[in-house]
Formats: sequence, C-alpha cells, structure tokens
Amino acid sequence: MDNNNRSIASSVHAPVGAPTISVTPTAISAHSGEGQPEFDDILYPTQDELYAAASLFNYGPADPIHPDFSWANDTGALIVTGETAQLIARKGGPELVAPIRPSDEDPAIDRGEESAVTAAEKLIERAMQPGNFEALWEANHLTMRAERTLHLEKVLGISRGNTTLPARLDAHLQMAKEHQFAWSFRPNLVFSGVPRDTSEDNPIPHPHLANPSLDDPAETHALWLLVHGDPVNFPGVLCTQSGHVDLATVRAHLLLRRLLKGIVGEQATYTERQRIVKRNFTSHFLDIATIPYFYGQKLTELGLVTEQHISFKTSTSAFELLDEVVHHLAECGVSADDMGEAYYWGQQAVLDFMQKHNPGTKEYLRYQRLFKRAAARLQFTNTPIVANRTWVISPEWDMKDIIAEKRRRIIQYEYDQQRVRGDDHWRFARNGITRRNRASGSRNPSMNQMVQGIS
Repeated sequence: MDNNNRSIASSVHAPVGAPTISVTPTAISAHSGEGQPEFDDILYPTQDELYAAASLFNYGPADPIHPDFSWANDTGALIVTGETAQLIARKGGPELVAPIRPSDEDPAIDRGEESAVTAAEKLIERAMQPGNFEALWEANHLTMRAERTLHLEKVLGISRGNTTLPARLDAHLQMAKEHQFAWSFRPNLVFSGVPRDTSEDNPIPHPHLANPSLDDPAETHALWLLVHGDPVNFPGVLCTQSGHVDLATVRAHLLLRRLLKGIVGEQATYTERQRIVKRNFTSHFLDIATIPYFYGQKLTELGLVTEQHISFKTSTSAFELLDEVVHHLAECGVSADDMGEAYYWGQQAVLDFMQKHNPGTKEYLRYQRLFKRAAARLQFTNTPIVANRTWVISPEWDMKDIIAEKRRRIIQYEYDQQRVRGDDHWRFARNGITRRNRASGSRNPSMNQMVQGIS
C-alpha cells in the first residue's frame, strides 16, 4: 500500500472483551467443519457456530462478550466452552446466555427524529447512486444483519410476529431490493446477442494502455483493471458496469502483489517451490483479510507489534501456517488499518473464487465456509470505514465499448478452446476472461497482447 494512503481506513472494531484462546487440533477441527458431516446452513459453516451465535442472540459490537465464548486462534470461528457448552451439548441446541430483548417500536419518532422508514429510504437512495460504495456496503451490511437476526430467531423458535428485529432493520429489509443497486453489478457478459465474428480485424478502438508498474498510483491500476481486468486473473477487484472502481479493493490487490514480489519476485515463470509459496501465502492472506478483525486478533495472540514503516521484505518461509503469514505482515509493517481495508477485497475475492469452482467441490466449500464465517462474525464487530474509495473512468472512454470488447474476447477464447455450447459460454462469461492458449496456432492476437492493450 502507498505510504501516503496508509491511514485511510479506520480500525476494524474488535468484539468488546472477546478473548482469544489456544485450542487443540481436535477442537479446531470440530469448529472449522473439517471432519464433520456436511452442514448446510445459509449463514453458518458449522452447527457449533450456529448454536454459539444463537446463544449470543442479544449480543452486538458494543456488548462485552460472555466469558464462555471466544475465538478459535487458527480459524477465527466463534467457539463456546464452560457451562454454556455443556448446556448446548445436553439440549442439542442453543442455550441463551441473556434474556431476549423485545424490539423497540421506533424511539426516533418520540425524539422528533426521522422515522425508521425515512432513514431506510435515505440510505437506499444513496446506495443507488453509482459509485457510492460506502452507502452500498452499509445497505448490504444492514440487510445481512436483518437476515441474520431473523435466521437466529427461527433457530430459537421465535415467530415473525414476535420478532425482535428493530424497526430500522425491519424497514430496510422490506424496502431494499437487489435490482435497485444494479449499477454495482459486474458487466453482464452473456453469450446471446454477441457478434460471433471472431476475426478481430476491426476491434473496438480505445486508447492504448500499458501495463502499469507496482509503483504507479492506485488510480492508474484502477483504469487498467477496469479495461483489461477480469475476476479470474484479478479476483477481488470490484469494477462495475457504470465505470466505477472500488479503490479499497485495488489497494488491497496491490498490497498482496507487492508482498508477493518481495517474497518471490515478479517474473514470467516461477519454480515449483515459488508457486507453492505464492499459493500458501495468498490463501492465508485471503483468510486474514476476509474475516473481520482476524488480523488484530492474531497480532494480540502472538504478541506482535507492526513495524512503523511499510516495506516489502523477502522470506525463506513456505508459509504453510497462517501464523507465519501474520508474522511476515507485521515485519513488513502492514497495519490493522491496512488489513481492515482489505476486508472489502477479501469479500469480493471469495465470491470470485467460488465462481471458478463447481458447487459441492472441496475448493467451493472452502470459500463458501470462509464467506459464511466472515458474515457471521459481523454480529460482533463492525465493518471498517474507508475514505478515498471511489474512482470513475473519464468520459473519453465508453463503457459500452469496453463491455463489448470484453464480450468479444470471451467469445474468441471460447472458440480457441473449442467450447461452443451455449451453456458453456454463459458459465464462462460470468467468470470473466482467462489467458488464451498461446499454442493454439491461431492467427489472431494472443490474450496476453490484448491484456497489454494491443488491439
């Protein structure tokens, strides 16, 4: 991350009073889902975590957590011990540690403030404005909070008529619809209606772009990623069909690339060991970024203090363990604010990785579990507030041309790979563009050339 941008994110709020403990490998396995029967829940990766969250039904970011609950040090999972764990085991279900509080009607009305409905309307109006990533994520967070509350109420046997959902969340859930935020969707790269002429003799013209260096500003990378990027090769970077880019995701993408460059360099080919190191480091970095406050938890647990100035150091570690990645991040001066901002990159990257794998596969379930664990942990912590977040493409570029060019390149790739069934095109188009097989013998420009801006 650029040194002049290192203080752009507020710290991710820790769950107040939430301890971290060391647990045995057996306990880690039990609470990570490994070795357990497959657990199918919309929000929680394991039954243990569902029951633990339901037992803390009334707890939120401002509440000191009950002493029987803590966070697993290797997975970030909410775990329960002590008498509460024994009660859960005996009953086979959650055991509340505090009485359920009824929903307030709408105290803001009595204070002469705006009503819950008015507040919901204003937030949705802001979230509908193209490029307002802050309001978009706030709206998504409120939706998640409301759905989590209703889900836990169902587990506890609370009917919808007796909901404890605050009026603010209830109003938001009723009013917020996904189609209202269509500006934030990725380009709809569908097969139907796309010209099937793959000669590339007349590609859609656009200004030439050179591949930026890692020293270039985030805004330069935002333009390149919007024009040439895709969710397969550049997961986690949020570019929209409206021409907006979330700079928080770009800065986290660059942070990871700079860290990897310091470790293994940046070159055309890597040795087998270098590939393993990159894969291990990226996998653990994704976990640390995606789960709110996980990095701060690990720093506290390991007794680490980050360096004052960020620098990207080399290392001989294979980074097989998550703690090794945390140690390296601290040595490089990566702060809790830096990883707090990376939360937004992590959320998008997990979704992009899930799109690359078929549902039910080991890889898909790994990312799905991570996404659920991050969503569930937001019951006890807040999302980071990030400044300087929105970048928009200049008027000299036409987003229709950019999207059409992306579609054309997808079709060309499909033809090169001899995958011509319509459903394959649709599945591939949703995921974006991968590098083309240079050994195909095609007379057309390679994908690498197109990525470099040669058309």
